[in-house]
Amino acid sequence: MRTLFFFFTLWGLTSCTKHYVAVSQISVGKSSLASTFAKTPDPRKQAPPRGKQLLIEWNLPTHFAKETLFLELQLIYGDLSEETLKYALEGVRGEISYFLLGEKYQKTQGLFTYKALIKTSTGDIVKEFTQGLFVKILPLDQEEASVQESAS
Repeated sequence: MRTLFFFFTLWGLTSCTKHYVAVSQISVGKSSLASTFAKTPDPRKQAPPRGKQLLIEWNLPTHFAKETLFLELQLIYGDLSEETLKYALEGVRGEISYFLLGEKYQKTQGLFTYKALIKTSTGDIVKEFTQGLFVKILPLDQEEASVQESAS
């Protein structure tokens, strides 16, 4: 009886796989240098990189293995400028890192929010991750035009 219980418990725990796309935001600075922890000399400690890293991880059902998939990363920076990046995915599991460092980090005032979509070649969304503050930004001239139209 114990063997049967153990078998079904083990089967239940190993047969359920979560399918997801997840994004982690990591600060990049002096503390992210390996030499900081290894206590070794490193000229980059004098002027360490400064910025953010997005680590995007995914685990999809195996029936997507034969499909052409890509990751669409929609970024809104601190200055409210927008950028959309696309990456080809090489499998149903994996990770991709996006770095916003140095001059671009300063110019854009860092990351404000982001959204990651995994899509098929036909544009169908397979999985998505939306950071809590993500909204579509309306250009000011379109907003003024829609206000004038609704007032008439």
